[in-house]
Amino acid sequence: MEIVKIANANLRKKKIIFGCDSSKIGNKQCDLECRHPITGNDGGDCDELMLVRCQRRMLGNGRCDPECNFPEYSWDQGECCNKTLTDVTTNCIDPQSPFRPYIGIEEYKRMLNVSNEDALTISFVEWSNGDLIGLSTFPWEKH
Repeated sequence: MEIVKIANANLRKKKIIFGCDSSKIGNKQCDLECRHPITGNDGGDCDELMLVRCQRRMLGNGRCDPECNFPEYSWDQGECCNKTLTDVTTNCIDPQSPFRPYIGIEEYKRMLNVSNEDALTISFVEWSNGDLIGLSTFPWEKH
């Protein structure tokens, strides 16, 4: 048996949102599998009522404004994913940003860069499902 350890600092900082494809975040449709605090409640798609709205003066003001952290405001014009302006681990929900704190399972597989055609993969990472501490697959599950 061969053990391959993957040393990837970027993966250590990510939480895997099981069952959610990050391209669904902020697509104007509430996807229950993407409804997590870390994704901004599916990029705001699952928010039932917005009590505070983004004001034009809030855009480009040099800070992350949660009211503007939605796709229609370009995620507060990128301010919520700017490491010099905010804590991106809690504020960055833009699915296109490399600084977002979450990834989908397919992105995780690509980042590992392991084909897993004839291997058992055991993953111990942080998952969106708090009851899940690891996962093993042989080979990668088919859709």
